Amino acid sequence: MNPYVEPQVNPQVELVVAPVVEPQAEPKVEAPKQGRPRKYQTEEEAKEKARVQRKQFKQRPREKQKVFKSGISELQLSAQKLLNKVVLSKEDLIKVPEIIEGPKEQTDDISN
Repeated sequence: MNPYVEPQVNPQVELVVAPVVEPQAEPKVEAPKQGRPRKYQTEEEAKEKARVQRKQFKQRPREKQKVFKSGISELQLSAQKLLNKVVLSKEDLIKVPEIIEGPKEQTDDISN
């Protein structure tokens, strides 16, 4: 008798591959910002506004200077330039207001 031997069958092992789940990036919730809010959205915008402000700041003294120069005579302008070049002593500084106020008082007396 021939013993009947069943062929050995290797049980097939199915590999169960779990689907790869990548951790999803959770949407970042912005924390409330502390401190003063930004005045300008971009750095370029801030630089542009700063440039305009500097220009306006420099413009005011120029306008005042133009008004001043248009209201004075050439002789007064030359006197101002000369005073800027000279170093005045304390005595000279005391005399300057007296000289300036002197003619005004005399003209007031004459007009009355």
